[in-house]
Amino acid sequence: MHSVRVFRFTSLSSLFYVRVLTFSFIVLLTIIGTSAGAAQTGKATVEKLVTLFKSWDQGVPPAKVFSEATDYIDYSSMAEQALGVDQWSKLNEKDKNAFAAAIKKLVEQRYYPRWHKLFAKGSLTYGGESSKNGDITLNTILNVNKKSQDVAWRLNSKSAAPKVISLRVDEKDLLNVLHQRISPKLKKAGFPALLSWLQNKAAQEDN
Repeated sequence: MHSVRVFRFTSLSSLFYVRVLTFSFIVLLTIIGTSAGAAQTGKATVEKLVTLFKSWDQGVPPAKVFSEATDYIDYSSMAEQALGVDQWSKLNEKDKNAFAAAIKKLVEQRYYPRWHKLFAKGSLTYGGESSKNGDITLNTILNVNKKSQDVAWRLNSKSAAPKVISLRVDEKDLLNVLHQRISPKLKKAGFPALLSWLQNKAAQEDN
């Protein structure tokens, strides 16, 4: 009778440990899979964006480029960092939306054609990704004929799929350029004048 009880206890214990090991294995696989997926999400976003910028002939980008690019570029975060986090926090929602819209318009008109020329004739070699303060940096090399140049992408990870907030070609970083243009105007004339100036600049680029 005792041997039967011992056998049952041993069998139950073995079954328990098997279940624990199985569960732990599943959890481990999930973590590995999630980590692998996360490591690729920055690259996946950039691949889609570059494909989009290659998708038209010379001239004005078609309407679909403007609508689809917002799936891969976070203009709200771009505007926040271009203006400065402290100053951004002082704005109401209306001013935040207006400023982000002006940044978006300016980037669309001035930089989309440039990025098209940059990527249309070349190919990207993807390097490593790193994370810092919630942002992802993806290093790539643009190869055009026998020439190459470093292109670094900065993405945020606020949403399920990271979105681009800046692009650095060699040593020229989009956010730095925007911030350096915006800061003196803000300091000298204040936000309303800055917003008006930025909207006018975007309108001029559209002409």
